[in-house]
Amino acid sequence: MRADPEARALARLLVLRFADYPGDPYYDLYFDRPAASATHLHEALVGLEARLSSSPYLAGEEYSLADIAYVPWIYRVESRLRFDLSPYPAIGEWAERLAERPAVAAERDVVAALFGR
Repeated sequence: MRADPEARALARLLVLRFADYPGDPYYDLYFDRPAASATHLHEALVGLEARLSSSPYLAGEEYSLADIAYVPWIYRVESRLRFDLSPYPAIGEWAERLAERPAVAAERDVVAALFGR
């Protein structure tokens, strides 16, 4: 976590609001819940896309706990749900930027090995 209290608060808020982004819509589709909707997932990804269009990382200019919390699920949206992420270029660029980090690259490789992407 960053030293700046505002940046820390934003990262914590994003982690707490994970369900609003890919969390709930992802699980609804994955578990075929009554609320399942590709439209809901798209709307969540549009919100995430907007955030990443204005900064390189979820909580601003630096890598944070929020990025760590979100990136595994973005990989799974694509691999497990076979959801096309190409309409969300900022998400794709962010995921590639994070994959430069060894731990994130390892997670991406595990997801690819498990789910074929």
